[in-house]
Amino acid sequence: MIDIHNHTIFAVDDGSRNIEQSIRMIKAARKVGVTEICFSPHYMEDGYRTEREVLLSKVEEIQKCLKKEGIEMNLYLGEEVFIFPDMAENLDKIVSLNDSRYILFELPLLEEVNYVDEVVYRLMSLGKVPVLAHPERYFITSKDFSVIENLAQKGVLLQINLNSLIGHYGKEAKKLAVRLLKADMVQFVGSDAHSSAGYEKLAESIPVLEKLVGVEKAKELMVDNPRKALHDEEIDVGTFETHKVSNRSKTRKSLFSKILEKVG
Repeated sequence: MIDIHNHTIFAVDDGSRNIEQSIRMIKAARKVGVTEICFSPHYMEDGYRTEREVLLSKVEEIQKCLKKEGIEMNLYLGEEVFIFPDMAENLDKIVSLNDSRYILFELPLLEEVNYVDEVVYRLMSLGKVPVLAHPERYFITSKDFSVIENLAQKGVLLQINLNSLIGHYGKEAKKLAVRLLKADMVQFVGSDAHSSAGYEKLAESIPVLEKLVGVEKAKELMVDNPRKALHDEEIDVGTFETHKVSNRSKTRKSLFSKILEKVG
């Protein structure tokens, strides 16, 4: 798995508190088959804001610790940007996923903002690809599915949190995450890990994903599309019509099982 959404960089947001915790999180990630991590600390105009140089220095510090302990993990840098009206005019302030065209962004969990469409339009007019983090968790999307459909039709890609599939964020989030997967509207899955526990729970949620969409589709969401994003390659969004997804995991050994065998 290539994780493009997590809060593993230490002392910058509500995730890892120190470098020791960051290393523990990465070790937990490796145990469940994560081979590459694109850090995505919060960026908020009125909250968490860390200069790129500071983030890069922390990535370097983490890399040195991993090398010292003999831990292999490919690391990249991005941010989870809390949407703001002038986002497209301030691209120099934020970090896209590995400096690609793909920008991970989030909405307020409980409030509705009226400038989302305008921000998306401006970003896309500049050649950027907005990736909406955990659409299953927002109050507005849980009450009105057309909000997600509207964004998807405009070209916004969707990233759900894997642990939503095991009810970590509640029944409504789980229900919506499953609906999005079955409608083939999801391009990425991520951990959104804020601690080691966030990664440890993937041992339960990854098999659920494979059962829902099949092994090949799960690989696309966990590995293929994240890799394309990090290397600034085009991602085929397909169609958004609801359809049945074959469950190939019944006849083939699961990708998750193979990953665990390699890690072990």
